[in-house]
Amino acid sequence: MKQPIFTGSSGLNTLVDPARLQADPAAVPLSRAYNVDHDATGRVSRRKGCSTTDITSAVHSLWCDGNECFFVTGTSLCRLSPDFSYDVMATVQGARTSYLQLDNRVYWVNGYEKGIIENGANRTWPDSSYSPYDTTITYSPVPTGTMLGYHGARILIVDGSTIWYTGRHHPYGVDKEHGYFLMENAVIMCRPVAEGVWVSDSTGVYFLQGRTMPSLKPFQRSSVPAISGTDAVTDLSVLRGFEVSGLGVLWLSKEGVCAGTADGTMLNLTDGKLAELPVSERGAGVVIGQRLSLIHI
Repeated sequence: MKQPIFTGSSGLNTLVDPARLQADPAAVPLSRAYNVDHDATGRVSRRKGCSTTDITSAVHSLWCDGNECFFVTGTSLCRLSPDFSYDVMATVQGARTSYLQLDNRVYWVNGYEKGIIENGANRTWPDSSYSPYDTTITYSPVPTGTMLGYHGARILIVDGSTIWYTGRHHPYGVDKEHGYFLMENAVIMCRPVAEGVWVSDSTGVYFLQGRTMPSLKPFQRSSVPAISGTDAVTDLSVLRGFEVSGLGVLWLSKEGVCAGTADGTMLNLTDGKLAELPVSERGAGVVIGQRLSLIHI
């Protein structure tokens, strides 16, 4: 007669001595997990392997927002097709690239260059100042930042410690006198949600509360900063054991996996389960289905 060792798992727990882990057959904690998937029901299964494609060069900045998919390889910004063929959209510096899909356009920046991909072609953002007919504000060209976001009908552009934002429904310029929010140090995470913007710099994680950019008020949620690049937006209702819902942000810090809700609440999802992680300068995060994949470098 076969006796099952366990029928489900509660996930990783590296804080407790393996000999002291509670042996609940329906929710066995794991002291180690290598190349396995753990789903919302507690099922543990072997992780799927990889498929060979024609892309053999190193790539980074892979991004898709439900429509087109882009990545960077060498000095080329490329659009990836479903059959894994690709087209070069622009020649670039090869730096980490941030994207924003808005009104059938994909805006991108990499700290050195910026562009707009529309109808299968890349073009530059307008480089001239202008004043809309219904206002006295003069909009200057959008700075070449490192991160993009969208909040309150405005595009956000992170440039060092400054979060610039375009005019409302005017995506091609910024008001250099009033159109910015200044942090103490260089911004390493900027993720808008319904009630504000989750931001991290080297001093910690902040929630900039407000539905419009001019009304933002900062509230520090943690003194531990996010690891740059590990943040991802997802529906938080998939989190098991937490009564949260709506689009929020997941990120990795040295304290574990953290979540920021749409209304500004911060949760440590691995509190009491994972030992303090090694300090990393940067990483990557992506949500596929109900799984969050995090890499820290």
